[in-house]
Amino acid sequence: MRSSAKTPRRKRVLIVDDDAAVANMLTEYFRESSDVEIELNGADALMAVQLQRPDFVILDVNMPGLNGVEVLRRIKAMDSSILVIMLTASTDLKVAEEILKLGAFAYFPKPVNFQYLAHLVGSL
Repeated sequence: MRSSAKTPRRKRVLIVDDDAAVANMLTEYFRESSDVEIELNGADALMAVQLQRPDFVILDVNMPGLNGVEVLRRIKAMDSSILVIMLTASTDLKVAEEILKLGAFAYFPKPVNFQYLAHLVGSL
């Protein structure tokens, strides 16, 4: 007898960080449960979002070229339903306020607290 239960679809996560070590660490964290794509800059991240919509994006705030705040703004203009989690080493509360106003789902500091990340992503 066949089971009628469907296997849940794997989530697509886009990780955007100019620090390859951070991007690789996050990739390892999500690899078992999600399909992961890494981009190391904002322009490539926007192209990736256009080519294949992710379920959620983990996006570094401070990157050369297009910074994370501008990338967030453009992602939300393309598709406001994409969930974006912002990462930063900065403690500037004005930046946190701005990205939350722009529609970020969450904001958390580096180094990454994987227990908090697991809780946050588990709610998606």
